[in-house]
Amino acid sequence: MRSQAHKDLKSQIQKKVASNAQFREALLKDPKVAIGKEWGIKIRPDINILVHENTSNTVHFVIPEAKQELTEQELDAVAGGRVGAWSCACGPSIG
Repeated sequence: MRSQAHKDLKSQIQKKVASNAQFREALLKDPKVAIGKEWGIKIRPDINILVHENTSNTVHFVIPEAKQELTEQELDAVAGGRVGAWSCACGPSIG
């Protein structure tokens, strides 16, 4: 869920946490259950949600996921004009 809907839900959760201590505690205890109950959604079992609370001496940073790089073979396939298992030999041959 990486879309505007994801951003909207995150914003709604943050607002709810700021105004509702019971929801805050529920979210810290079991995020999937708290979110599911509050918004009536089911979160897939393969999705992990971690909730951390900043304190006066602990700050959490969320960093973007690492980009996956193409392998040399994948780069050659896209950069060399190859599509699938064949390539186009357009123009004169050299050598």
